[in-house]
Amino acid sequence: MFEKPIFASLLFLLSILPAQSQQLAQWSQSWFTIWQDNPAAMAQQNDARFTAGARFQWLGIDKSPYTQYVGFELPLPKIRSGAAVYMKNDRVGALRITNAKLALNKKFSFGKQTLTAGVDAGIVQYALLSNQLITPDGLYEGVIDHQDALLASQTQQVMLAEIGVGLHWKNESGWQIGAALRPINASQVKLGENSQSLLRTQMHAIVQTRYQWETRLPFDVDLFAVVVSDGAIMQTQIGGVLVFDALQVGMALRGYSQQSLDAASAMLSWQVFDKLKLGYAYDLGISKLKNYNSGSHEVNLVYNLHILPNSQPKIMYNPRFL
Repeated sequence: MFEKPIFASLLFLLSILPAQSQQLAQWSQSWFTIWQDNPAAMAQQNDARFTAGARFQWLGIDKSPYTQYVGFELPLPKIRSGAAVYMKNDRVGALRITNAKLALNKKFSFGKQTLTAGVDAGIVQYALLSNQLITPDGLYEGVIDHQDALLASQTQQVMLAEIGVGLHWKNESGWQIGAALRPINASQVKLGENSQSLLRTQMHAIVQTRYQWETRLPFDVDLFAVVVSDGAIMQTQIGGVLVFDALQVGMALRGYSQQSLDAASAMLSWQVFDKLKLGYAYDLGISKLKNYNSGSHEVNLVYNLHILPNSQPKIMYNPRFL
């Protein structure tokens, strides 16, 4: 008998029903990955940096979601802009989604406030590994025949262009607010037999808020909230982080109702040295899936290159006052 994991089929079907829309990848440590969702939020640190990360979701379920990314951010202080390139690979069951994108933004200052507008664009490859799926009436002894008018027997691939836009506002009091739409060009994804459409991309609205509170205690407090919606389904994340000199410890909750509650997250990040910062998060499932998995793990890395001169103007001393 030609055996195939049943969870691969279930996860793929869950990803396209009922709205038949592609959902965005989840991240617990949103401050590491905010620029992936909002191009206006990248290159805000005035330093070129390399970023990378991976998320292993719902461990214990075969073919569970797995996401990995690499990126490079480059501030352009002379023209008050920024640029970034990144690649991301997302696996959900038998579905693979690979992104390669370029992001650009522009900053505008209003007194003690800064507003940044950004856009990103790139190519997204969708691949359906049909040979990892099974159907109730399929034939799998020596051959793969799903006996289904929609599913092909072999891997199907399609490439699409996607565009995202965003705004990011911050002030000197520690507040940051971002809003983004992606992708703004929803498309049919033709991964079925004879190029039939199996799902479609869906535009999502993402709103991110962050408040960095400088206290008189041995630590500062970093509060954040994220809301993601495709117009039909909404998901939220709210959390807080205690910021010590080189260590950050935090917790977050994903979900806001009985149907949307997904996980409670414990997070840790460490400034290893001046250039390198590492992050780790563990999600404890609190949805109905908690009985079928051992949680989710996430790791992130930021490496600052320190190759740009300080964006602040140089102080010119007058010899008369030395």
